[in-house]
Parts: sequence; structure tokens; C-alpha cells
Amino acid sequence: EVADIILKICQAGAINSGAASSSQEIIARLPDGSRDISSQDMSERQRTIDRLTDFINLHGYMPMETPVVEFLDSLGMYLPDIDAHMGQVFAVRDADQEWIGLRYDMTTSLVRHVIQNCDTLSFPVKRQTVGAVFRNEGQSSGKLRQFQQLDVDYVGAISPVAEAEICLMLRDALACVGLPSNSICIYLNDRRILDIFLD
Repeated sequence: EVADIILKICQAGAINSGAASSSQEIIARLPDGSRDISSQDMSERQRTIDRLTDFINLHGYMPMETPVVEFLDSLGMYLPDIDAHMGQVFAVRDADQEWIGLRYDMTTSLVRHVIQNCDTLSFPVKRQTVGAVFRNEGQSSGKLRQFQQLDVDYVGAISPVAEAEICLMLRDALACVGLPSNSICIYLNDRRILDIFLD
């Protein structure tokens, strides 16, 4: 029924691609930084995600899901003093006048989850999650405003062995979806290393 309605609207010329000739017309367009994904591309992406998550699951990283929407302070953002939030986070005031925003990565939601549930969690926590993240990028940045992110975290482990485990697992996970192992290069960024050189 919905498809029939859309077809009739298109046939009536009420949806156009391009500039509107009158205020009554609906313009079929996408915001910069967004895209449609075809069924074929969706199927290929899902196959890749399934292979990655199945492999990561074998290493004890269990699936977990957090909401797409969080309070803005949980996302690590300073609360604005104005009604319209400006920044990389899509944010609005809800019905209770609280600032809420779309997650811009997965780790911030995990931090909130761990703090909120630390009394019931068993550490170390090894989790994986996949989902959409959102960035309020400028129109000229050429970056996507919505994209998929696969996140793997090891929370509560002090030993650098945990970091090494994730690096090796990442290498093997990429190899399992077809990338040659000898073509994979992992770069580490740790401010503690910089602190050692500065001391």
C-alpha cells in the first residue's frame, strides 16, 4: 500500500530530483555526507561483518549493544549555554530539556555503561559491538555523517598483553576477510610513550 502511494505521487510529479519549482513540491535529495546503500552492497557488508564478529567472538569478545542516543555529557561533550548545540555531535534538547545526542563513536557509550554497571560487571570486560555512528561534519569536509563502526574493547586489564592481544586479533581478523597478512600494518598511538621521551 505504501509503495502504491509513493508510485502515485511520483507519477503525479509531486517528487522531483533537483530544485523545486513551487513550494508544494517535495525534493528527493540527500544531505551532504549521507548515502543510500544498495541491497547488493548491504549483503556484502553484512557478510564481512558476520565473518569479523564470528572471528572476534572466538577470542572471547562478547557482543553488547548500547543506545544510539546518549545524554550529551555521557558523550564527553561540554554542555552548551545556547539552545542550538554546535559541534561534531548531532544534539537536541528532549522533552525534559535535557541535552541528548547521537553517538559519534562506540567507546563513549561503553564508558558510560561500565561506570553505571561496575558493581555487577565481571572484569576484565571483553566486548565487541557493531553499529552506526554519526558525525556532524561540515558540508565541505567530504566525510560521511553516518557510517558503520566495529568496536572491540578490553576493559579492566592493566597488562600490555591485552593491547598486544587486540593488535594480533585485529591483524588476524582482517586476514580472515581477505587481506594478506603481510600487507597489514598496525600503528600504535599511546601518549605514555610520548611522556617517556619528554621526561
